[in-house]
Amino acid sequence: MTQFLMSDTAPSARKVSKLFEDSVPVDCAMHVLNLCLVYGLGMRENGESIYVVDPNTNVMTKQRRVCTMGGAFPEGAALVYKVRSLYNYFKTPQRVD
Repeated sequence: MTQFLMSDTAPSARKVSKLFEDSVPVDCAMHVLNLCLVYGLGMRENGESIYVVDPNTNVMTKQRRVCTMGGAFPEGAALVYKVRSLYNYFKTPQRVD
């Protein structure tokens, strides 16, 4: 069983796509696929904002923490081959309609 995760930018992409009448609903899915490729190949870091108390001033400050580091990913070629087969799966006429 495969579990899909939603992108952090998917809700905003969906909201923007509702503004355009001729938008294709698979645009959001392609955006998620693009993020999977970029994160998988190590071209982008996954970060989150956290609030930390500054010890000098006792004030909450917002900091960015990296969850997954970017960088070299030796298995990137295997990932591209798997994504290519996933693309071919979704390209079939019964999936497009």
